[in-house]
Amino acid sequence: MDLHLSGKRALITGGSKGIGRATAEVLAAEGMDVLLIARDPAALATAAAGIRARWQVQVDVLAADLSDEAEVQRVVAAAGVVDVLVNNAGAIPPGTVLQVDNETWRRAWDLKVFGFISLCRSLYPAMAARKSSSTCSVLQISPLRTPRERDWPRPMMFSAPSAFCSPTTTQIFEVPISRPAMMLESSNIFSPGF
Repeated sequence: MDLHLSGKRALITGGSKGIGRATAEVLAAEGMDVLLIARDPAALATAAAGIRARWQVQVDVLAADLSDEAEVQRVVAAAGVVDVLVNNAGAIPPGTVLQVDNETWRRAWDLKVFGFISLCRSLYPAMAARKSSSTCSVLQISPLRTPRERDWPRPMMFSAPSAFCSPTTTQIFEVPISRPAMMLESSNIFSPGF
């Protein structure tokens, strides 16, 4: 399938493995150059080598911790042209509300929520100016389980950051009719398991 993405560039957070790497591979197969962002330089190098071996696209990597605002701004400065932003970094720690301590909870939100929002806000003006950019946010609303298996605090912990990021993404990338020149081509939210 030709999605007309050849020659464009995607920035993918959490791009060294899992959903992020799989997304990078799909976009590379469509001819997109990719910039992979993750914390682990070795995992980034492995992912980049795998993508380069299969597709003739440019693959750049940058090790960065998006829970740190200075690191977010370093990524923005290094990013160059971004046609597609895939927000995928971060995970909610395992355990129930009573099992996860405050520091762990805050670290998770610094990455999954505040890093996510800061990166969106920082990249938005340049993306909107090109009028052909898109975003995709990977947000897990709640794991699918039967009611008997469902442990209510666990889905709540997954859902809370996503419930915050979903409307925030919409607000950042949704522009009033009076400023149509600032509108992105599309902004999408993807929830694994649904």
